Amino acid sequence: MRARWVSVAAAHHSTKGYKAISKQFEVHHTTVGKIIHKWKIFKTAASLPGNGHPSKFNPRTDRAVSRETAKSEI
Repeated sequence: MRARWVSVAAAHHSTKGYKAISKQFEVHHTTVGKIIHKWKIFKTAASLPGNGHPSKFNPRTDRAVSRETAKSEI
């Protein structure tokens, strides 16, 4: 898959349009756009780590904690 992404970027570099590239690799033209956008910024086709530290609690656990604390106060 990564090799295909590099090929998409190379095809774009050889002045092919998004439509022609999408037909050649049989992917949607918006996918081609996203691949090229990522290539322009990071110069790689690899999956990169997310941005920032993951939150400790999600909304569901927040509600569960508040229910538990409300039970213990009564």
